[in-house]
Amino acid sequence: MAEAIKSITSRILDLPPSCIAFVPTHPRLFVVGTYYLHPREEQETLPSESKVDPENDAGQSSNDADDEEERDEDDEVQRKDPQPQKRSGSLILFDLDPETSQVTLLQTLPISSAVLDIQWRPSLSSSTVSSPPLLATATSTGSVHFHTLASSSSSAPAELQHNSTHQLTESTTELCLYFAWHPTRPDIFGATFNNGSAKVYSTSPTHSPTSRNELTIHHIATLPSHSLETWFLSFSPFTTSDNSSSVYTGGDDGLLLVSSLPLSNEPVLEAINLHTRIQDRKSHQAGVTSILPLPASFSLTASQGRELVLTGSYDDHIRLLSLPVPGQTGRVQVLAEMDLGGGVWRLSFLSSSTTKDGEGEDVVILASCMHAGTRIVRLHRPRQGGVGVGEEGDWEFEVLARFEEHQSMNYGSDVQPVVGVGDGKGRRRRKIVSTSFYDRLLCVWDVEL
Repeated sequence: MAEAIKSITSRILDLPPSCIAFVPTHPRLFVVGTYYLHPREEQETLPSESKVDPENDAGQSSNDADDEEERDEDDEVQRKDPQPQKRSGSLILFDLDPETSQVTLLQTLPISSAVLDIQWRPSLSSSTVSSPPLLATATSTGSVHFHTLASSSSSAPAELQHNSTHQLTESTTELCLYFAWHPTRPDIFGATFNNGSAKVYSTSPTHSPTSRNELTIHHIATLPSHSLETWFLSFSPFTTSDNSSSVYTGGDDGLLLVSSLPLSNEPVLEAINLHTRIQDRKSHQAGVTSILPLPASFSLTASQGRELVLTGSYDDHIRLLSLPVPGQTGRVQVLAEMDLGGGVWRLSFLSSSTTKDGEGEDVVILASCMHAGTRIVRLHRPRQGGVGVGEEGDWEFEVLARFEEHQSMNYGSDVQPVVGVGDGKGRRRRKIVSTSFYDRLLCVWDVEL
């Protein structure tokens, strides 16, 4: 039976939290993004240039049964009153002591639009490893904000400092729903939007005496569109022989789309339109909200002509899919699936390993499951004398633990990067910070992995 976990500490935030991310290179620090939809009675006092389209409040799911009645009422009001509602938010920087679990507020940075997603740039190459950590923020006005982290010193605590802001959409009434850095090319990122589109961009520093290393961005590719909101985008960690990688998108239309992105170090003079390589409409019964490629350490990799990805959906299921890599043919296979009791909004890795007896492979996943709370899920595959695509049943999911103190939608959860040592038996207690939207609750808890 899954372990029921209780919080070590908790606090109420000023605004509803939509996302959370620990700083990979500074394990004590994490940022929470917030999303606030202003009541209509406040509209008269707000600047008109900040007002955006109310048709899609991305902090709420039209597919989640718990909110359906409230959504219908809101939509009826919006049809009668076309004046758009104001959204605003903030970035909140915290320190988490790994020993005491004490959470200390370091900085609150107001944002003129609501925050839908935050992602730290991976530090993989010599060009980024010595640079300060860079945070990307996707907003409700179709823009992306970049902030650097100024490390703490004896005279000043750590703080976020603005680097640059870029408008990705033609209109500020469009929402940027999700942001993804390429895992092996930290100069490349993708973004998704509420009109169903998704695009890929490259970044480069601006070299001038007054630029303060501000980033310049270049639109390099447009992905195939979804008919409804594109909730998620993910890049494959694998690169094919022709120097391309898969790009996955998931939409509110229930589709999983896969394209191939050419990777080049040469400047792109004009954005290209990518074509759909895989269109899967059968695997999910509702919107696709999270896509997580399995790590390369697993035996079943691109070298066998298949890629494995985990997906989350509004249909409450986590799934393991097997997809053909570029240049290969075949259908999408569902290798395993499990109902987690709530819409699976976000998935992230906690650990991956070979089992103690050497007879199988495990990966442990952190799942943010909206109204159901947070789950710790194990994906297991026993070895069966060789490597290859197994039939359904070779892989299996198991819920190891559940955290259910949240009284509303759990959109954001993250694990503190490894701090300290284990217990000598290969186990380690990991700190988790999870949040919930309407009750504005932030909780700290731990789990043994």
